[in-house]
Formats: sequence, structure tokens, C-alpha cells
Amino acid sequence: MKLAAVIQPTRQDITKRFSAYCPDIPGCIAHAPTPEKALEALKICVIRHIDSRKALGLDSIENHSQVQVLEV
Repeated sequence: MKLAAVIQPTRQDITKRFSAYCPDIPGCIAHAPTPEKALEALKICVIRHIDSRKALGLDSIENHSQVQVLEV
């Protein structure tokens, strides 16, 4: 399954960190010191979310988001 993921820098005091989330899964957010680690943590979060939905007998996640670059 392919899902859109957004990675953005965040600041915690003086330390720069990164947040990653999937727009199609509200509340599924990961934080880490690098973009790569944030994406890796998000992948684990998404897999757990999907597994939980399956265990509860809920429908699978649908990918509704699109990623495009906006030129201004």
C-alpha cells in the first residue's frame, strides 16, 4: 500500500526535530531527530494502525490524498 507522508521540521527548545504524518490517517504522527528516522517511525505507526483496524474488523485505509508540488 502506498500512502502520502508529510515530513516537516519542528523545534523542541533549541533542538531541531522532525514530524511525519499521513493525511489519510488522522492522529498517526511520528517524531524523530532526522527526517529519515521520522519516516521510519511513521511507517511503524501506520503498520500498527492498519493491524489494529484489521483486528477490530474495520475496513482498510483508503488513500485519498495526492502529493503535488505547487509552483508559485
